[in-house]
Amino acid sequence: MIFIQTEFYSRTLEMSTQLNVLLPQKHLGIGCEAPVSRKAGHPVLYLLHGGGDDHTHWMRFTSLERYVEQRDLAVIMPNVNLSRYTNMAYGLPYKDYVEKELPEAVHSFFHLSEKREETFIAGASMGATGALTIGLSKPENYAAIGVFSAGNWVAEKMYTEDIMPAETIAKRRHTNFLVYGMEDTSPLIGNPEYDAFAMAQKALDEGKPLPKIFHATGTEDHKYENTQITRRFFESLPGNPFRYEYHECPGTHCWKVFDHWIQKFLDQIEIKE
Repeated sequence: MIFIQTEFYSRTLEMSTQLNVLLPQKHLGIGCEAPVSRKAGHPVLYLLHGGGDDHTHWMRFTSLERYVEQRDLAVIMPNVNLSRYTNMAYGLPYKDYVEKELPEAVHSFFHLSEKREETFIAGASMGATGALTIGLSKPENYAAIGVFSAGNWVAEKMYTEDIMPAETIAKRRHTNFLVYGMEDTSPLIGNPEYDAFAMAQKALDEGKPLPKIFHATGTEDHKYENTQITRRFFESLPGNPFRYEYHECPGTHCWKVFDHWIQKFLDQIEIKE
């Protein structure tokens, strides 16, 4: 694989931002490799980081490069800081950046497929929420969404001190305020700008192409009960229009679990030669 670490100027963010990229490569002999030639461009996965992480973590804490090297798959890993992939109330418009400018930019930089059926988005924790909201706000752009160890953020119940320390809860409330302009996100339920369930219903109502949703978590994850809210919503939709799948494995909210599920998600997506 070709591994690229780059910075470029984002018009949306009005500043330079970071991006890590994996591109397919073929082996020609000992110490000799060359880019893979693909007429239509490489299938592409937008892989999103979690809160407190950055664009380097998928490469640092998993064997992602090994997982994708035989799949002719490009991977785009942007940095969005602690934005929850939204247009922040007190911050920068990261949703517009990831949803609109980023795909335009990487397609101009690299040889990527323009086909919806070869475009995927996934993430863990905050990145899972980002993959779900970005993927459902532009369902016509993605064939599949991978949601690992999280769900619809605005529908989640605020944690109590029997689940996490008071200091952590206070920090989450502060982040909610910076991102959404409010500590309690329940007023945003039903708002298609932030609520993934409202986005899904809008996509259904408008008859848009619907991506497949692969949802997974660890059974000891502190987000487990909140992920069940998302599970119940998609399993309640008649006919399973998003071909929604839910999976569990033993584990907490950790990279061991994220590493497990990214492999399973890659096994699920369909990449045609």
